[in-house]
Amino acid sequence: MMMPSHAVSMAECKDVDRGDWYFAAVRYVLAEDLMSVDEEMNFHPNDPMTRAMFIQTLYTMAGTPKVKDKKLKLKDTGEYDWYSDALRWGDQNGIIFFEKKQFRPSDAITREEQAYMVYHYALYRGKFGEYNNLTTNDIKEFKDYTKVSDWAETAVEWMTVNGYYRGNESKKLQPKKEATRGETALLIARIQDSLFDPGCVDWSSVKSINHGGYNFAAPINTLPAFEESAKQGYRYVETDIRLTKDRVPVLLHSDVINEYARNDDGSELSEEVRISDISYEDALKYDFGIFMGEKYAGTRLATFDEYIELCKKKKLHPYIELKSETGLTFKDLQKLIDKVQAEDMLDNVTWISYTTGYLDYVRNCYSKARLGLIVDEIQEKSLLQVKALKTERNEVFLNSLEHDDAAVAICKERDIPLEAWVVDDVEEVKSLDPYISGITSDNLIADQILPSMPKIKGISERSTVTFTAIGAVLFLALFILGLIKFPPVPNRRRLFRKTRQAVNRQMTAAGKVVAASLKNAVMRRDGVQLPKRKKRKNQTEEKPEVFDNPYL
Repeated sequence: MMMPSHAVSMAECKDVDRGDWYFAAVRYVLAEDLMSVDEEMNFHPNDPMTRAMFIQTLYTMAGTPKVKDKKLKLKDTGEYDWYSDALRWGDQNGIIFFEKKQFRPSDAITREEQAYMVYHYALYRGKFGEYNNLTTNDIKEFKDYTKVSDWAETAVEWMTVNGYYRGNESKKLQPKKEATRGETALLIARIQDSLFDPGCVDWSSVKSINHGGYNFAAPINTLPAFEESAKQGYRYVETDIRLTKDRVPVLLHSDVINEYARNDDGSELSEEVRISDISYEDALKYDFGIFMGEKYAGTRLATFDEYIELCKKKKLHPYIELKSETGLTFKDLQKLIDKVQAEDMLDNVTWISYTTGYLDYVRNCYSKARLGLIVDEIQEKSLLQVKALKTERNEVFLNSLEHDDAAVAICKERDIPLEAWVVDDVEEVKSLDPYISGITSDNLIADQILPSMPKIKGISERSTVTFTAIGAVLFLALFILGLIKFPPVPNRRRLFRKTRQAVNRQMTAAGKVVAASLKNAVMRRDGVQLPKRKKRKNQTEEKPEVFDNPYL
């Protein structure tokens, strides 16, 4: 089966919609190249996950480390199958086990087999999670716990303790059930997000883009407004770019500044002032925040550079609107791109515009740039323009004022992603078709209104608290035992010395017990460090793109 040679976006994936319970997880595994689609760009979320697919996914998660060229003595696998390196890696690190010298690569993996591999992969990575809290009672709350195989009991129990397996509505684990690709994507996303790279998964079901910052609470298009966006929970923030007379890019919706600008004393401007007629230094004389109250007095006009730097600091994703009426030239646009590149944000910005020429320029500078064509209504011309902006590496979408069922149907038919522009009504957000992947709003956070996938608490954080508490209780108990064994005497130094010695002896003994209990589970891997991540085999070394554009 031919696979795409690049990470796949949800816009390219044809059989997963925003309303699906596995949407966020599939979006993550595709973006990270942990799982893939077929040649027709279908993920097949309801198909079984095979054993070969799963060990290859774990191997990719590990960074495809180099393995010993050891011959596989198995009856049902070849030396050069597409998953052979993954199989050798899994065998050499105790992540898989064989029965009668067979791996059964094409068989659908069961939930308990999946649990076994994930558990031993976590041990291989040195991430024990809630390992020390395991008891045989942890899975007895599930009605079918007796169906768990003996060899998988510890692994399944570990999965339930750490929140990866939660049982179905009937309180059953279903250990013999075949795992689907959608279920596997959710499992992979959960363990990555909670155990190996906390915060790496965006669990929202739709992008919420804040229009001009959170302008209900702070002055629109100012740094305080975008700081408020971050506080409110937005990840995406939109702004408008205009130019001063001396070509400094600033954040401003209209050329006329009178609506928001005030004199330092708070009074309105006596005559019309256009940003294109004054220098940036002259613009700094005006107050762009006091119109919303004394709290924002002294807020100055923000530059594009300040905006990008703030977005990077606050981990916000900028939507940058390029307006033709501003007199923006390609030379000006190049400066914007240069700033984004200097802040290492090329893959973390979205460029939007009514003008395809600007978007075409950005695409020619950086072929992976994410682009959005803004339209008032969807027409044949705009559909063709979106297709023309597409490369093999980027995402291009329509950002439309028209986003009813008819608009959605047209975009679905043409495989064009659709985002809604601008929606400020809760009921309208709820009524939007699940195909719509982004909603720009002044004050509504769409993924707080629409159902999103639950995120489990990070294992690392929870384990730290658990182990700290256990250590504190153990130390206190040993200290009390020491006092009992060595009652108070006049010589306090002697008392403390003997107590300390007793505690050390007890701690050493306790350490040996814990080490012994972990020995079999770790399976010769205690202390092994994960090799540094290497490029995946389907990736080629790419030269950085240079901004030499034919338009200049």
